[in-house]
Amino acid sequence: MRVFIAVELSDATRKQLQQLQRTFAAAGDRVRWTDISSLHITLKFLGQVEEETLGDLYDALRPVTGAIAPFSVELAGVGAFPQPVAPRVIWVGVQRGRKALEQLAAEVNGATTSLGYAAEKRAWIPHLTLGRVKSLERATLLPGLVQEHHDTDIGTLPVDGFEVIQSRLTRKGPIYTALQRFPLEGAHHE
Repeated sequence: MRVFIAVELSDATRKQLQQLQRTFAAAGDRVRWTDISSLHITLKFLGQVEEETLGDLYDALRPVTGAIAPFSVELAGVGAFPQPVAPRVIWVGVQRGRKALEQLAAEVNGATTSLGYAAEKRAWIPHLTLGRVKSLERATLLPGLVQEHHDTDIGTLPVDGFEVIQSRLTRKGPIYTALQRFPLEGAHHE
């Protein structure tokens, strides 16, 4: 099964992101928008995982829950990969709380590499993928919207845990199933 580890979003955050998608969809470009119910912040993509090894994965991830206390992140700023003038992926970034999220991703990465999963080679950039650009009908409209929403504030997302999620690819897009939730239980440091 295809598996990844992610932070789920609140309903309020999903509604804000859906409004943003509608604004961008009005540009008329061919973009495959991420289903709003599927949006999440990926901490680590594992790829193919044998079902019988899930117990080992869960055991390796449990210590992460005690290492990090619940925290919040501020979702803000629209950007594009590889660059705003030639967007292929449209995303929303993480501002305040980014260090805590990076620490969570690093802990998850460490726990999974101890099981033999590949370590991340690229710098991890926390983001939410709003959509993937198929083609630009008007070369400047979508890049202009990305620039216009560069500082758009989406709101605060409480991060009180993470999930191991199965991804099944279908013709209509991926179907995600949460396999196990891990609540963050670390102590807050003043």
